[in-house]
Amino acid sequence: MQKSREDGIYVMTISVAVVISGIGCAFAIYFGLSNNKRNLKTDTAKDVSTMTTVLIGLESIKDLIKEVKQNMTNIEKDVREQGNNQIRMEEAFRSIVDRIKNLEDRKG
Repeated sequence: MQKSREDGIYVMTISVAVVISGIGCAFAIYFGLSNNKRNLKTDTAKDVSTMTTVLIGLESIKDLIKEVKQNMTNIEKDVREQGNNQIRMEEAFRSIVDRIKNLEDRKG
C-alpha cells in the first residue's frame, strides 16, 4: 500500500501533536515539582518560625514558674518567722502575767 500525500501529512501532524503534548507534560511535571519544593521550603520556614515562638513562650513560662517558686519560698519563710514571733510574744506575755501575779501575791 502506498501512502498518499495526505496520509503523510496526517501522520506527520499526529507526530508533531504527540511531541508537543509530551513536551507540555514534561514542563507541567517540572513546574509542579519545583512549585512543590518551593512550598515545602516556605512551609518549613513557617514551621521553624512557629516552633521558635512556642519555645520562647515556654521559656518565659519556665522563668515565671521559677519566680513563683521563689516567691512561695519567701512567703513560707515569712510565715515561719511570724509563727516564731507569735510564740515568743505568747511566752513573753505569760512571763509578764506570772510576774504580775507574783507581785500581787507579795503585796497581798
